[in-house]
Amino acid sequence: RAPRRGLRGVLLLLALLLVGALALGRAEDDGGFARHLSRARTAFEQKDYDRAVREYRAAYHIRQAPGLLLNLGQAHRMMGNAADALGYYQMYLLKEPQPRADVVTELEAYIKQLDALSETAAARKKEIMSTLARLRLVPQDVAGRLPRQGGDSYAESLWKAAESGQATAPLR
Repeated sequence: RAPRRGLRGVLLLLALLLVGALALGRAEDDGGFARHLSRARTAFEQKDYDRAVREYRAAYHIRQAPGLLLNLGQAHRMMGNAADALGYYQMYLLKEPQPRADVVTELEAYIKQLDALSETAAARKKEIMSTLARLRLVPQDVAGRLPRQGGDSYAESLWKAAESGQATAPLR
């Protein structure tokens, strides 16, 4: 009887090891999704929104869960990136088949706020370009062609200089 108990014990141990190995294999099969999600949540809690965005994007690349779009929107909103936050919120509402009513209500309020911020920012940039052209810091014909949302380092440097009051070198 002693050898049978020993055999049962060995078989039980092997079964437990097999179950553990299968569980570990499944955890690794998620492609790092859980790891990225955990890192993103930690970064968000620590108010490291840039890192949170990177980790949420990495997680979304692995698994396109609509809730990640909501999280990306929140991180961008916390960083002050109204246009990006708005885009992620709208994508979330399009991709989430059954969003909770309270989340929809909250997002609709955020979307209204972000739309207003975007319009205000666009109006402010237009006003700055007009001022730059009037002060001859940039030719009038160029002012209308410069990008309004970044992407061009010359235009961005003009925006920043004008907004900070440092644009003092007129064109000749």
